[in-house]
Amino acid sequence: GEAARLSLLWVTSFAATGSDNALEPRVVAVAADAYAVLFSVKRGTGYDTEYRLIDSAGSVRASATFGGMFFCATSELILIGGAVYWTGFKADSSARPKTGYLFGMDVSTPTAPKALNHPAAN
Repeated sequence: GEAARLSLLWVTSFAATGSDNALEPRVVAVAADAYAVLFSVKRGTGYDTEYRLIDSAGSVRASATFGGMFFCATSELILIGGAVYWTGFKADSSARPKTGYLFGMDVSTPTAPKALNHPAAN
């Protein structure tokens, strides 16, 4: 058979020597040929959640940053109706055992995501 051809396309742009780190990406289909990629970015001592909407060619069709929102997915993303949900922890959670939370993002308009029930929303 014919070997598959793979390629790598970046959905972020960080300085080569910077201190920003992308963490724990997760992907879920949100529409025909539209996939939401969610991940955290550690910037100094804080975290932001990043959203990228990509197509099957890997082109970024939309992006959004949710400042102060930590994306620590302890589960895969799931699309229910027009929203993506996941479970995770708060960034500053040092308590043991850790308390798990259900997080959500409205992606009914995939090019304009909105965090659900979070101070960074809208």
